[in-house]
Amino acid sequence: MQSVTTTCRLATYKCEGLHVQLLPCNNTPDHFKLELTTPDDHWVYGDCPGDEAHKVARKLVRSRKRWSSPGPGSYWQPKIWNVRDYCRGGKEFWRRGPEGTELCVHKPHNDGIWRMYWITSPIVRDTGDLGIFDTPFEAMGILDNLAANDMKGVLLD
Repeated sequence: MQSVTTTCRLATYKCEGLHVQLLPCNNTPDHFKLELTTPDDHWVYGDCPGDEAHKVARKLVRSRKRWSSPGPGSYWQPKIWNVRDYCRGGKEFWRRGPEGTELCVHKPHNDGIWRMYWITSPIVRDTGDLGIFDTPFEAMGILDNLAANDMKGVLLD
């Protein structure tokens, strides 16, 4: 069962142990942070435009398929994209993939080209495609589709 509480575009979405609260971003007007709480852990994802933040929160609550356990007996992990510092500088986007593996997108040489990775291996889609993208969002979309198919047919570079 899903419940929603809203106040001045701030909202709280809840269902079966999942609690998603929209909080204002201090530095960006009309943007929100999503604060997710499960029985096992707590995550905060930042800087989503208002309408998009509400859509993401509703989607998380509606579709429990977006959540999985990284292993037997482990706690829930969100299958949504996170951002962290990349070890060679800059940022990388990452999320949990099939069976708790890690998928990520980053610029391996800080040269403006984004690549997809499964665990630590670069991904290509076929022998003629190097898996190189101008934006991280293109690569993230491809990785989401590959993950939905349990990474079947993925070629590693």
